[in-house]
Amino acid sequence: MAVVVGYGGIDCDEFGRIIVRFQRDLDGAHSMRCRVSQT
Repeated sequence: MAVVVGYGGIDCDEFGRIIVRFQRDLDGAHSMRCRVSQT
């Protein structure tokens, strides 16, 4: 499971990726861009 993080809201880039942080990241210092879709 991951949590959406961003700079004041959902930060979507030109490729439709958002920034997420995985809950298994114990120190909370790492996030990544991830592609998402909605149906």
